[in-house]
Amino acid sequence: MVDAFEGPMPQTREVLKKALALNLKPIVVINKIDRPGAEPEKALDKVIELFIELNASDEQLDFPVIYASAKNGIAKMNLSDDSDNITCIFDTIIDKIEPPACDMDGTMQMLVSNIDYDDYLGRIAIGRIERGKIKNGMPVSICKQEKNTQGKIAKLFTYMGLKRVEVDEVDAGDIVAISGIPDISIGDTICDLANPEKIPFVNIDEPTVS
Repeated sequence: MVDAFEGPMPQTREVLKKALALNLKPIVVINKIDRPGAEPEKALDKVIELFIELNASDEQLDFPVIYASAKNGIAKMNLSDDSDNITCIFDTIIDKIEPPACDMDGTMQMLVSNIDYDDYLGRIAIGRIERGKIKNGMPVSICKQEKNTQGKIAKLFTYMGLKRVEVDEVDAGDIVAISGIPDISIGDTICDLANPEKIPFVNIDEPTVS
């Protein structure tokens, strides 16, 4: 995501550098094309220069470009196109980005990547199921940094857009929200009771802008 007026920022460089190192295939969105003084073509030229400077491969340089105005809720593949929605962003993601790899048949495993709180449900663990399936009410192991504990899923939710929807069962690959584990924390692994296997937590880099 690049500002059509300001072009690539320092954080753009850091994020892109890591994405290219992981051999990911970027989608470039030039945003704020409605801003006075915006120069989306010049911003795109600077993006291409940044890709080359970071030694992007030929395949990574062949990235799709989308022009957007988040403020007005529009996106388009060409500046001359008419648009009243952002559908092309979702279509491009589906077309260009490979789905995440996950094991549908293995024992259940999920890394907690975020925590929410509800006055009625308490702490809610949010994350993507890496393996197997989760069922409402099932007993689970919780692998923490220091020790393993046990718990039980009280409520299980998935997402429909931004809305949280209660479900009985969810398969690998889905992002879910789980309540019923009061001491759950970011970085914990919720997994099968008989196979407590922790997922390594990612290292978080220091801020690039002070």
